[in-house]
Amino acid sequence: MRIPIILGHRTRLALSLGCVLLLAACAPDPAASDGGWAPFGDASGNPSASPSASVKDRKGTDNSPATPRSDFTLPSSSGTIRPDATGMLQKKVGELAGVVASENSGVRLVNFSVASIKADYHCEVPGTVKPANGHFIAVELWIETTAELANSKDPYFGVSAKDFDLQAPDGTQVTSPLDTYPAHACLDNGLGLPAKIPPSQRIRGLLVLDSPINSGALILSQKNTEGPGWIWRF
Repeated sequence: MRIPIILGHRTRLALSLGCVLLLAACAPDPAASDGGWAPFGDASGNPSASPSASVKDRKGTDNSPATPRSDFTLPSSSGTIRPDATGMLQKKVGELAGVVASENSGVRLVNFSVASIKADYHCEVPGTVKPANGHFIAVELWIETTAELANSKDPYFGVSAKDFDLQAPDGTQVTSPLDTYPAHACLDNGLGLPAKIPPSQRIRGLLVLDSPINSGALILSQKNTEGPGWIWRF
């Protein structure tokens, strides 16, 4: 079974043609310390609102943080990958993933981790924001781009709610749109991610999915790619 996913320059996980999403054995950045990871936010699991959240009026469409957050250490392990019955590669929350310049290259462009998946997420914004589909699913990503990313055709890393799919506990895929206006409005607080992350950056932030289910699996398969995708159970 072919493990890497080749990323074309037209994919939403925006990198140059020939970049490879490592699914099994991406080594951590040498500068990152060994050890674990921690949930994003306070002890209750709810992220604290950014003090600079009011700097920009996002109006539920632009979740770029006014002040990027970089207070994290990427995990040191990528785990042991096992494909499920559909060929998706199973990952645990908190394991390391990454992107390299080509399939046999050791040149890492991006290291990242799905640090947490929180079902029935409570939006930390003024007023009440209700999901259109029933539940908000908050996905916390820790992302570190390397200097080598500057040599790519599209020298930035970007990921959005459109890049993810959800699977119900019975294995059926959710067909409702996950990237809705309420999902964006839920992050009108500076806790989101920028649309484009340039080289040599460290940032952590949330993506919120508008979901009809509150348990199952999160899938990052990428559109227009070759090979299997990743799946995280929650």
